[in-house]
Amino acid sequence: MRTGELVGDKAERWTKRLADENTVKGWRQEAEGGDPTAMYILGVSYDQGQFGLSEDNAAAYAWFKRGAETAEGNPHQLACYGRVGAALLTGEGVEQNVPHGMFVLTDAAHKGSVLAAMVLGTVFDRGWKG
Repeated sequence: MRTGELVGDKAERWTKRLADENTVKGWRQEAEGGDPTAMYILGVSYDQGQFGLSEDNAAAYAWFKRGAETAEGNPHQLACYGRVGAALLTGEGVEQNVPHGMFVLTDAAHKGSVLAAMVLGTVFDRGWKG
């Protein structure tokens, strides 16, 4: 495959699969090293089933939670924190806990998470979750 002997759709899909695997491997290494941006990207990739990863809400939540627990101030740390609150609110990938989800979202929004502020605004605007 790498010699260019195979061509066509199968070869293109195989090449993309290899590229996706290498991309995810790099993100994992960065995430394991404490990078909240890589943790956020992995969370989103699992959430949406991208880069060859199966859609897996529990894995997405786990990466968002790890990213939320990194040093504060990084925009992706704040995005992870907001995603944790949203997951707690909806029960996607974690046991639903509306009061704790609202607390996390409010805290994340106060710390600067645009995502958390957007979710809170939507929840209040539509009268969801009491």
